[in-house]
Amino acid sequence: MENSKTLELEILITVRQNRKVPTRDFYKLFEHKWNLYDTKFNQLIIEGLFLPVRIGDQPVFQLTSRGKTRIAELLELREREITVRLLHLKQPSQSPSRSRKSAIAVLNSIVHFWISSQKIAESRPQIADKA
Repeated sequence: MENSKTLELEILITVRQNRKVPTRDFYKLFEHKWNLYDTKFNQLIIEGLFLPVRIGDQPVFQLTSRGKTRIAELLELREREITVRLLHLKQPSQSPSRSRKSAIAVLNSIVHFWISSQKIAESRPQIADKA
């Protein structure tokens, strides 16, 4: 999911989950990262995905029906992307298996050579020291 849509989803979920946070304090939910979200936040208000409403004596942000629909769309998009990634990860890749087979072949050759040289060394007659 592209960065813009990720920011959008994070903002909309934050609005949905923090319905009692006053509008003047909403930016604090993003701590020191607010500068990353500010522009997208204002764009979403302009698009009508959420708006300030008065609940009791405090103005708070509330999702509109368009905002709720947009969350569902973005979550479906994220779910599809994750499914594709998982399917891709589950498929055996060709190059690592080849390199593993090559490494095993090299190791087998080394072991075979070492065992052969050991057998040759054992079959040679021992020369006794004549002193």
